[in-house]
Amino acid sequence: MVSKALLVAGVVVLAVVIYFLLPKDLLCPTSPSLKFTQVACDPLHQCSQENQAYDSCVKTKGLENCSSEVDAWQSCMRKSMTTNVTGSEWINQNTLRITANGVVNCDAQAVCPTYEINGDSLILKFGEAYNTPLMAALCVCSHNMTYEISGLEHKDYQISIKKK
Repeated sequence: MVSKALLVAGVVVLAVVIYFLLPKDLLCPTSPSLKFTQVACDPLHQCSQENQAYDSCVKTKGLENCSSEVDAWQSCMRKSMTTNVTGSEWINQNTLRITANGVVNCDAQAVCPTYEINGDSLILKFGEAYNTPLMAALCVCSHNMTYEISGLEHKDYQISIKKK
């Protein structure tokens, strides 16, 4: 006879496997008026010039003599880890393309975008979806995101972005 604990464990494993195999669009359903793309990050690549200058200085002068290179690298890393809108443009009469940076957990299976309009305010939102609830890593990374929203009234919006 199968024990109750073994049966429960089997059901949990099956649920995790099914959740793991779900396509991303089921993890993050979006509105048909929203087209979303993202580029995964590599923080060392985003700050590669500063990182190379830092490495070169340390190798030639020693860490104690490289405070300006350390400061430049740390400043770049802080800037790359911010959530902010970086640009917007109307690509036709009723479609607005918005670029932004968003800080996301390194192990997120998908970034889930939404938006909200309140008068002249356009608020971009994003969340994270995981294959399993326990997948979140102890690291974050900044992603370049592009929102294309169609069906909008053509006007100047006050655009912001926030994590859900």
